[in-house]
Amino acid sequence: MDDLNDKPEVQPKRTPQRELIELYPDCFNLKKPRPLKVGIRQDLLAAGHASKLVNSVMYGYCQRIAYLRAMRIGTARIDLQGQPAGEVTEAAAIIARDELALLRPVKSSKPKPPSEPTPVLPLDAPLTSENIVSGHLELTVKLTELPTPVVVKAGMKIGFRPRPRWW
Repeated sequence: MDDLNDKPEVQPKRTPQRELIELYPDCFNLKKPRPLKVGIRQDLLAAGHASKLVNSVMYGYCQRIAYLRAMRIGTARIDLQGQPAGEVTEAAAIIARDELALLRPVKSSKPKPPSEPTPVLPLDAPLTSENIVSGHLELTVKLTELPTPVVVKAGMKIGFRPRPRWW
């Protein structure tokens, strides 16, 4: 740093988990994970890595949504060097599917409770005082021609008288 304005380069945070993943790039692919060999944990322990670190990496890697999606029946599993080492069994695929369902709950397929049914009114129903609701309705309508009244029920008409307004 020659000047006071020079800033040191920011290095990505190096964690032991990240370092272990970077040691085996053919095995641990964070962008496009592939199913890992059954017993790969023991291989990592045999390579001299700490049990706590291996458990942390394995849990974090294998519980990712992308990894669980990759666990399909017949898909090749890989070892630490990225070489095929078995296939995903039906039981393993079912377990992965169940884990995925726990991580990403599926929308409930329960039917919604029915809302109040809309009554069907006959067109020739008598208009009684019980059915009349008083109130005030404000409506803004832009007309290109004069409205014509419409017969609704037994001679009753609904219509309105437009007031001239300048917009």
